[in-house]
Amino acid sequence: MDRGYSIVELHTTFANLPEEIKRVPINRAWLLSLHIINHFLGRAWLESNIGEDAPAAGLYKWDPSDIERLGVQTFRSVDLAESLFNLQFTPGFSECVARLRAAKNPEFSLAELHIAKMLYINDWQFRFVVPVGRRGNDYDFEIYYEGQRTCADAKCKIESTPLSAGTITNTLSKGRDQLPADGPGIFFVKIPAILAGAT
Repeated sequence: MDRGYSIVELHTTFANLPEEIKRVPINRAWLLSLHIINHFLGRAWLESNIGEDAPAAGLYKWDPSDIERLGVQTFRSVDLAESLFNLQFTPGFSECVARLRAAKNPEFSLAELHIAKMLYINDWQFRFVVPVGRRGNDYDFEIYYEGQRTCADAKCKIESTPLSAGTITNTLSKGRDQLPADGPGIFFVKIPAILAGAT
C-alpha cells in the first residue's frame, strides 16, 4: 500500500501555508486539497486534471477567471481530497487509487470513491474489490452487514452524456450479470448534479 497521509502531515501543511492564504477559507481549503490529491494521485494527475493544461470542460479545472464555475470546481477538489484522506485505510484503497491514476476519463473511478465515501460516513463495513472482467465477479465493493456479504457495483452517468430513464435502465440491465448469482447485490448509480437539473 502507498504511504498514507497522516493528520500530523495535514496540520504541518496547514501551518506552512502563507498567512494571506490562511485568512481566506476557500483558498486554504483548496490549497490543502491540492496537497492531499498530489500525495495520493501524483503531480501528473494533478496537472492534467486541475492545472493549466487540464481540459477546459474538465471536472476539476480550476480557472480563477471563470467565476461561475470556480466555487463548484473548488468544492470538487476539496471533496476528492477529503475522500482520499478518509478512505486511505480501507482495504483495497490502493488498487482503487491506481485505477484512478491510470484512467483516461476519471469520472468512473471518482464515482467509486463517492459511493465509498457514503458507505464510510454511514459506518458500513466494506472493502474495495478489483474488478476482474469476468461475469459474476466484476464489481467494485463487498459490503458486510450482520455477517452477510453483499456485492455492489458503482455506475456513473458521465456529464457529457444525456440522461433518461432508459439510459439508467439499460445500464442496470447490462450490469446485472456482473454480480454473483448466489447472493444479494446492489448497484449504486451516480448522476451528476448538472444532469439531474440541480443548480
